[in-house]
Amino acid sequence: MPSQRQKDMPDSTHDPNRSVEAIELDQFADAPQGSTNLLNWLACYPSTHYFPSAQELRKLSRHRVHLIFERWRFLNQILERHEGTIRKKWTEKSVEQRRELLLAVLPSIPEMHRPEQEQYQELSNYSSQGPGHAVSRFFKSTTCMLPDINLEDLLRQKTLLAFLNARGRNHPATFAGTELVKCPLHAWEDEPLWKRLAKWTMEFSCNTDETFYGRMKKWKYTGKAKRFVYAGQGFHPGNGIQVINIQLLTYSFLTTCCIKILHDLVGGENDIYMHAIKPEPSSLSLDSADYNTLAEAAQLAPYGIPSQLDFNRLRGLIFAKVNDLEDHIWALREDPGYFAEVFQDHKSHRAEFLAATSGQTHNVLKRSPKTITNLILRNMVVDPYFMLYHWHECLRLVDALEDTARRNNFYFPPTESLPTEYYDTFIKLWQILYAIHTDTHECFRQRVPASPPLRPFFIKTVADPNSHLCRFVINKNRAGTDGVTRRFITALSMIWNKTEPPVQGFDTELDELDRLVTSEPSARALITPLVWADFSQLSTSSECIHQIRSYQPWATRMERDMQLPTLEGTSKVELKYENIIEDYMAFTDKWSTIVRQKRFEGADLASVGDPGDGRFTYPIIGERNRTNTELLCKAENHLDVFWQSVDAYCKKMVGARFPDLLDRDITHGRTLRRTPAWEDPAPAQKATEKTFLNTPKYDCQPCSLTNHEEASEEIGKFEKLSLSTEVKPKARGADLAQEANTSPPKSPDIAPSLALHATKKVDKRSLKVFKALFYTPLSSDIPGELQWTDFLHAMTKLGFSVKKLRGSAWKLTPGDFGVGGSIQFHEPHPGKRLSLECARRYGRRLEMRYGWTSEMFILAQ
Repeated sequence: MPSQRQKDMPDSTHDPNRSVEAIELDQFADAPQGSTNLLNWLACYPSTHYFPSAQELRKLSRHRVHLIFERWRFLNQILERHEGTIRKKWTEKSVEQRRELLLAVLPSIPEMHRPEQEQYQELSNYSSQGPGHAVSRFFKSTTCMLPDINLEDLLRQKTLLAFLNARGRNHPATFAGTELVKCPLHAWEDEPLWKRLAKWTMEFSCNTDETFYGRMKKWKYTGKAKRFVYAGQGFHPGNGIQVINIQLLTYSFLTTCCIKILHDLVGGENDIYMHAIKPEPSSLSLDSADYNTLAEAAQLAPYGIPSQLDFNRLRGLIFAKVNDLEDHIWALREDPGYFAEVFQDHKSHRAEFLAATSGQTHNVLKRSPKTITNLILRNMVVDPYFMLYHWHECLRLVDALEDTARRNNFYFPPTESLPTEYYDTFIKLWQILYAIHTDTHECFRQRVPASPPLRPFFIKTVADPNSHLCRFVINKNRAGTDGVTRRFITALSMIWNKTEPPVQGFDTELDELDRLVTSEPSARALITPLVWADFSQLSTSSECIHQIRSYQPWATRMERDMQLPTLEGTSKVELKYENIIEDYMAFTDKWSTIVRQKRFEGADLASVGDPGDGRFTYPIIGERNRTNTELLCKAENHLDVFWQSVDAYCKKMVGARFPDLLDRDITHGRTLRRTPAWEDPAPAQKATEKTFLNTPKYDCQPCSLTNHEEASEEIGKFEKLSLSTEVKPKARGADLAQEANTSPPKSPDIAPSLALHATKKVDKRSLKVFKALFYTPLSSDIPGELQWTDFLHAMTKLGFSVKKLRGSAWKLTPGDFGVGGSIQFHEPHPGKRLSLECARRYGRRLEMRYGWTSEMFILAQ
């Protein structure tokens, strides 16, 4: 048997045991055995100790860049002459025919979307022992390099066509900066790379001369090389070679696809020039339904041109979340039934109630039941207010950024640094979004193991008797042989296992989990609405961060500044990081005292806030009679007492009530809706007919968020705090029908086109929806549950554009009528039906946002 050295001698090219790639690498190696070393480096780094020389990488990159441009020009020539034909032929093919063609192009093409994620989890036992060869080879596999090349995505009618159009009609440099972003498992980390070729960089110029593409440059100092890379102007040569390899495989795949599709027209490069150049076909519309989803947009994004920062999209995402939180807080203050439901949701997700295998019990359970109740109430009150404070600031910062960008005509030279103030504002925005992401991720990690459907898959091993801390481990074996459940637990663990989220946010992980829950009913049943709401907020913050990361090349430096530096020669980055933390601490300083309160220490808010004694019983759907009206009034009074107590506690701790700690007024001219006291109707005044158009008469009292008497504040024990004795205007049962035309106060930002007397003609299906949204007990018929699709249908018929975000959130944006901005609703979960109680809350939000009432909607003839 010949020795290894003999294999690498010049005549070894005739050795049948050597791969084609190994033989190809012979021409780039510095030494006789260099090709073997290069092959191992490409396949196994960082588990191999070998690292190529600058000369080897330069020769290798020049050769492969030439191949990239050769294939790109070929693809470009095909599309200039035959793109219309390709679209027609591909569209006419059946799914099975498309599958056969893709398998012929790449027999090893994976079946599933993001195929590397599940395979990575299967290798987790190796990764726990370090970067062994098995894991390293997997990271360098085609599956990890090109996760977007898979059957599930490419079999869709327009995905491959969009892929071809983007890659074939744009210079390869357009995609160089984002190639590694799309394959995070494949990308090599900074720290080990900078130990080799520390003064070298590789840049990808958009010059038509291919010699400038992938060109290596040596710097005098390591610090200058790093700054060049961290400014987004280039790569370390190791990462640069990865970009080149990804592009070479991508263009090879796409050119072969074209040849297969046009097999009867194009057999080779010479055949191209036999046909004339044609105008570029119209752009592909990827939206084929009345509404689209963020998940679909995320799946299609890798196949198009890399996105650029879209201020309108960024503001839309943030505004919808602000609106969602404001309405949530308002409902907690206004609706006793909603308050009680939220309390029970939080209580059912407390990990303290679960038994630990260690036999330990949390100290909080050994104390009075009021202790855990105070803890739950604290989270219900403080968390949404604190999050809203963050989202308000995000909205302010986006407005400031857009103002600066507009003054510069939305253009900044890519080779220059951004203006300091503009750049720092981006950093502040990213930091606040990351704080939201971190806090929500921690809530997600705490609630998931205690979530009733997921409890069988988690084992509580430790319960700290002196705190709320506990430790869980995932038991995948309890999923049995159910493939969907195992995939769901695997996807969930990718988010749950991380103690801190990455500064880039979760993207791939959220995409995978959302895709499973959306497509698999059995996976959907494993997620509760509270956990899904956390998931939605994680997705929104992650998508906002993704928008900032698209602002290249400057986002590369921002991302570096956001991370605590571990590399030598980065003292300026470290100082920047410290300034970022100091700015954030100053931003949250006024909240620090109240946020540190774990369970409203020193106040017995449980006595006035625990729904367990029935104090918030709220029969809003029941018949309007004396008994039910008294229950409604009593529950509303109890809720007012609770919020007076909470605001008094907050003012004692930090000198301001919760609404005053916000930087924006969330009342928007609104007042709390309160039920008037019952008065028996006179016999002659009994109503003879009740119709849908009867809107109930409410007493809209001054909102406690803005009007509050300090003399009524009391701190400490609240069980003896008396209910309000204010005399409410009387309302007779029969008089409600006559007084129904009295309109509630109109918000100052409601558009004239949405005035109360403006009518909207709707179809029968939509009218049924609006009957439920604006249901009153005076109606002659009680609507049943609403299908979620019926609600979306009704809103789209009114001109709203509807987009599903990840998780349960949907964003609805008005069309050419009215103002008030977009509004966000949460899809019912796990079923897809809206209860009448939930529908009425949606109607209340639409009334407050757009001024809608039942009288506006009539059946179109």
